[in-house]
Amino acid sequence: MQFKKVKMGPVTLVGGKDRKQIKNIIIDKLEPNLEDMELVFPNKGQISTCKIVDTKHTLYIFDGDPIFIHLHAGVVIPTLYTIRKSPNLLPIFLIQSPVSSFILRGADLMIPGIINYSSEFKSGRIAAVQVDGNPCPFAIGICQEPLDEHGFLKVAGKALEVLHVYNDGIWKLGSTPSINEGFHDDCIKPISDTSKFHEEIEHLQEGIEHVQEMLEQTTLDSTQAEESVYTPSVEFVDFMLNFCFQQLVHALSDSHLPLESGAFYSKMLNEAVKLLENRDFNKVLQEHNFTDPLIKQSIKQSHVLSLKNSSHKKASCNKSCNSQISKWLQFLQENHCIVTKESRGTLSIVSINRMHQDYIAFVPIIYKEHKKEKQTEKIRVAIYYSANAQQRNQFQQAGLTIEKDKVFSPEEFKGLCRQHLIAPTGKFIF
Repeated sequence: MQFKKVKMGPVTLVGGKDRKQIKNIIIDKLEPNLEDMELVFPNKGQISTCKIVDTKHTLYIFDGDPIFIHLHAGVVIPTLYTIRKSPNLLPIFLIQSPVSSFILRGADLMIPGIINYSSEFKSGRIAAVQVDGNPCPFAIGICQEPLDEHGFLKVAGKALEVLHVYNDGIWKLGSTPSINEGFHDDCIKPISDTSKFHEEIEHLQEGIEHVQEMLEQTTLDSTQAEESVYTPSVEFVDFMLNFCFQQLVHALSDSHLPLESGAFYSKMLNEAVKLLENRDFNKVLQEHNFTDPLIKQSIKQSHVLSLKNSSHKKASCNKSCNSQISKWLQFLQENHCIVTKESRGTLSIVSINRMHQDYIAFVPIIYKEHKKEKQTEKIRVAIYYSANAQQRNQFQQAGLTIEKDKVFSPEEFKGLCRQHLIAPTGKFIF
């Protein structure tokens, strides 16, 4: 998103209260020091705001020049007019002069064109772009993630999403036609013959060499680790792929379809785990002469259904697991085993050919569920006696105090009654 053409809405003069709110927003988003804040947002002078037509973005204007862009997403971007007053406000990407022509034509800044690229340019941070040898930045944008999924510094891809460049619609709203003699409509040129950043380039080259050495060592360690890991034969992996496929499609009904390729492959892995623990399937393996004792180990190391270990490894043009699965499913479709459909880059199985000769000839393994016999315990009833209020009074008169919550077995209660409440004649005393 770049502001090539900008139309301003109604301009509103900012009062003292709103001025403080805008200042707090800038401090919160950019975290400038006090000196920079005084330069870019002085306490004196007229500040006004306006909406950019056909957008939800707000423009802050000081003495006729746009100084900040408040995007709808909450991001605050200083303009080139602001950066001229405070060159240290933002981190700087250094590039060579030819790269500037692409950015001026609307391109984002790519990593290969940067001289001083490092992990310090954090994702979401606002940064400026400057040609080596020219002291003034000419573009401003939002940094992208500098590290790859493994934590290494990226060597390709987008480094900065450029939002504001020299001579765009925002710049033309101001009063200055040009910044210095190196600024041209088609490119930005250095205004001094000597570069200020040869040392940074040398340090960058040393860092690249160090990273290359680390990558080579990592590759060597990975190769040695792979050599020590058990890898099943191609024949066994092909057998497992075909068997697990048939086992799964026999278990699936048409109501389970369509099923995405990733989910289908995950279910096949679950089938492989259950099959390798099944006695009937182990007999099938013995019939096909697959008796290696390390076969069960392969399932723990995720090799048993690895497409790169099968005869289908050439079906994929790269090492992407999803691509390999898709190519393999397309192979099955060519053999009229299934019908697949791709939608928005996702391959799904939409139907299964249950009249295929392989489907008809296959006899699925039936998992025997070991049901535990439920042991039903008989209810045991115990009888206890307790004295009611009248009986407690009678026992009290006989010289025996019984608490309200006291309980007795039938024998105990009868014994107390004979001892305290029944006369020798066999009649109750009370």
